[in-house]
Amino acid sequence: MNIIIITFVLLIWITYAIYGVIYYKHFYQTKINSVVIKSDDSPRRSIKFIFADDNFVFFLAPWGNKMLIGDSVSKPAGSNIYKVYRKDSNGLYVFFKEYDNNEDN
Repeated sequence: MNIIIITFVLLIWITYAIYGVIYYKHFYQTKINSVVIKSDDSPRRSIKFIFADDNFVFFLAPWGNKMLIGDSVSKPAGSNIYKVYRKDSNGLYVFFKEYDNNEDN
C-alpha cells in the first residue's frame, strides 16, 4: 500500500516537473505582444495571467499589482524577459515594470 502512495506522489511530481519544463521552453521561444484578459485566481501559491493570444505567465504569491487585467505585455522571441505596460490617466500605455520569467517574480 505504501508503495502505491509513493508511486502516485512520484508520478504527480514528475508530471508537474515536465509541465514546468514545457511551459518555460514555450515561453522562451514565443514572441508576445498582447493584453492580459483574465487571471486564474484560485487559491494557490501562484496566479496565472492569461493573455489575449492564449499565452500566459505565472506569478508566485504575493503578486499584488505586478500585473492586472488590461495590462499590455511585450516580449521578443528567444528571451525570458518581458515588459508590462499599464494605462495612465489619459488611457495611454506607459512602461510599468520589467520581469524575468526565470526569476521568482
